[in-house]
Amino acid sequence: MLSTLVLVALDDRDRVAGLLGSSQGVVAADTGAGVTVAESFDEGLMKLRASAFDLIVLDAFSSDAVPVHLLTSEAFGQYLDKLAPGGFIAFHISNRYLDLASVVAEVAATRGLVTFVRLDGSATDEDMRRDMRSTSLVAAVARNEHDLRSLKGFAGWDFKKADGSVRPWTDDYSNILAALWRRQSAR
Repeated sequence: MLSTLVLVALDDRDRVAGLLGSSQGVVAADTGAGVTVAESFDEGLMKLRASAFDLIVLDAFSSDAVPVHLLTSEAFGQYLDKLAPGGFIAFHISNRYLDLASVVAEVAATRGLVTFVRLDGSATDEDMRRDMRSTSLVAAVARNEHDLRSLKGFAGWDFKKADGSVRPWTDDYSNILAALWRRQSAR
């Protein structure tokens, strides 16, 4: 059975727990489907010291208050400690204001990891008005390309090369203004 850890923003906890078959939505709740839902990095991963996960999903970046500490080199090191061999980390990095794909790719590269991204731009303005569905951007990070082989069957996954244009974020350094500038200049 695939063992998955899902880290979500507090305001998304109940929605994600419902999707996974649990109405409890509490920190580190085992949903019975091999999925653990945690509402914070510290309370989730740190309580699960003995576990190794095939897939770690982070969905905490779409609001205006981006949890920078989840995108640092040190955080990636802790994810790797919890990632089973052959597993990967999925980041839902959709954000209206910030370019987070470059940050993820650069931080991943400092750890010797590879990054693939996929933009789902199929949502229309009508979708947004009708049911609040919008485009999404996901980054998948793994120790090597082979670990991402399960994504090969899905169209739209592109290698995101770390080109050195972004200084990797650490516990001592992050640059939200540069991420904002990159996003705005890309429009």
